[in-house]
Amino acid sequence: MRRRRICVIVVIIGIVAGACGPRVRVATDRCQMVPPEVINAIAPRMEQAGALRNGFAVQSTAGGRTWLISAELLKEGKPEESEGDIFTWASTAYDTPANDYRSVDPNARDRSGWPAADDLNVKVDGSIESRACVDDARPKQSETGLLGG
Repeated sequence: MRRRRICVIVVIIGIVAGACGPRVRVATDRCQMVPPEVINAIAPRMEQAGALRNGFAVQSTAGGRTWLISAELLKEGKPEESEGDIFTWASTAYDTPANDYRSVDPNARDRSGWPAADDLNVKVDGSIESRACVDDARPKQSETGLLGG
C-alpha cells in the first residue's frame, strides 16, 4: 500500500513539473502584423460570435506565395483581457483583403466558413510561427493582474 502511494505521488509530481516547466519559444521574427482590413475580410465567415484580433502572418517557404494568417477569436461577451482561440488560414497575400482564404487548422476548418486548405496543415512552415505571434500579442493573466503580476 505504501509503495502505491509513493508511485501516485511521484506521478503527480511529474505531471505538475511538466505543466509548470519552461515554454518552448518559437522564433517570431518573420511575423507581419495583419491590417484590420484583412481581419475584416475574414470575419464575416466566422461561425461563432465574437471579434477577431491580434492578426499576424508569416510567408511560408513551402513554395508559391502562401502566407499563413493567424488571429485570435475573442468570444462574444468575454472581457478584453480574456484569451481566445487561435485560428489559422492561408492566402496569397496578407496585407490586402482577398477572397482566397483557406482554413489550415481545425479551429478554422470547423468554425469558419472558409474552405479547407487540403494541401496544408499546422505543420507547414510559417503556421506555428504565425500562431506564436498571436499568442505573444494576447493579454496574459499576469499582465492583467489576475495572478497578482
